[in-house]
Amino acid sequence: MVWIRFYVNEPEVWIENKRKQRESKAEVKAPLLSIFKRAMLYNTLTACFWIASTFCVYYSIWAVFSTYLQKELNWTPLMVATPLFWANIVVFVGNSLWGMVSDIWGRRPGIIVPATIAIFLTPFYLWTTDPIYIVSAFIAQGIFGGSIYGQMPSYLTERFPTEVRATASGLSIIRARSGAAWWRRC
Repeated sequence: MVWIRFYVNEPEVWIENKRKQRESKAEVKAPLLSIFKRAMLYNTLTACFWIASTFCVYYSIWAVFSTYLQKELNWTPLMVATPLFWANIVVFVGNSLWGMVSDIWGRRPGIIVPATIAIFLTPFYLWTTDPIYIVSAFIAQGIFGGSIYGQMPSYLTERFPTEVRATASGLSIIRARSGAAWWRRC
């Protein structure tokens, strides 16, 4: 990391943008304070709530479901691992699929459409005790509900101007992780 800092030059586009900001006095000196100003406050708060909600959905799909299978349905660890393993494998397919869709339709539809499909897919594996239905529906859930997280970083950074993009994205994720930690304790 130290080597990169001293020996890797910044891209020319970045240097040019930095020069233009300095000349027009548009350089942001305190990005953390900037994201709480009136112009960006709503965007900052909605990003924090959005990321917190995705962490809650993540835990309900991947963590709470395995507990449900063990405690309520008395599945063995091998039986629990089967749908979780294969659903995690097909998440890669879902990320690719919905990433291509988001390039065509936009980021919001690329997240909203698989999330909506996942909502309607969830009862197929929660309202049955048949292992075949549970495993197959949960694997399909990986393509839809599991793949909405692959687009979070790009969508989150697109919400904010370049000057505060990294700060705003980082704050949203930190706030959301602390909120998700609170949810797990409940």
